[in-house]
Amino acid sequence: MTNSFSFLWGKRNQEKCFSSGATLVLRMAIVTIKREDCTSCTTCWSTCPEVFEEDPADGMSRIREAFRISGDPGKGKVPDEHYNCVQEAATVCPVEIINVEE
Repeated sequence: MTNSFSFLWGKRNQEKCFSSGATLVLRMAIVTIKREDCTSCTTCWSTCPEVFEEDPADGMSRIREAFRISGDPGKGKVPDEHYNCVQEAATVCPVEIINVEE
C-alpha cells in the first residue's frame, strides 16, 4: 500500500517524488501577467516580492527569472510555497492583469 500526500491544489503540473514507498505529489501554479496593461503601481512586487519584481527597462511588473517559463517575463511556474502570495497579488492588482491557474 502506498501513502499519498497532496499539497494544495489542482491536477495540472504535478511532479512526483518517490521515497520509501510513499508518493509525494507537488503541484505548481501557472502565473501570467498581461504586462502591456501594467500600470507600474508596485502592488504585486510589494505583495509578493518572492515572485514578482519591477523590470528596470520599462518599469512594469515581471516574474522573477527563477520562475519564468521559456524566459518569458510575463509567464511563470510557481511552486506550492508561493501560491498564497501570488494569489493575493492577483487579488489586489488594481487593473486585474495577474492570472493564477491551478
